[in-house]
Amino acid sequence: MKVLFILVACFLVGCSTNGQQKSEAQSKSEVVAPTEKEMEKAAAKKTEKKQETKSSTTEKNNSKFGKMVTCNYGETERILENKESDAGGCEVIYTKEGAANSIANAQNETSYCQEVVDRIANKLVAAGFTCN
Repeated sequence: MKVLFILVACFLVGCSTNGQQKSEAQSKSEVVAPTEKEMEKAAAKKTEKKQETKSSTTEKNNSKFGKMVTCNYGETERILENKESDAGGCEVIYTKEGAANSIANAQNETSYCQEVVDRIANKLVAAGFTCN
């Protein structure tokens, strides 16, 4: 019986942690600092995103359509009109089947109305309309 007890005790002592191994909970909660290479990659991605944002903003400012756009699909006609006010604002008028409706406006940024006109005209072109 003593021999069995000694064997079990030796087994338990041999399998115990020496304080060198970490419990699973401890290792999961630790945060590993990123390497210098990983930090450089992250900085490069951030710079790339900024450049993409700048180029998309430039594309938005280069209007494909004018202040008044007429779109046709067979006998169907749609008219988009960007009207600027004297106060510096703007309004987008959308005419469908002879009924004109104001669909967007801005008090200060007239470029916003042109973005709306371009966006809707592009959607009409995607639906098969011819716009000019």
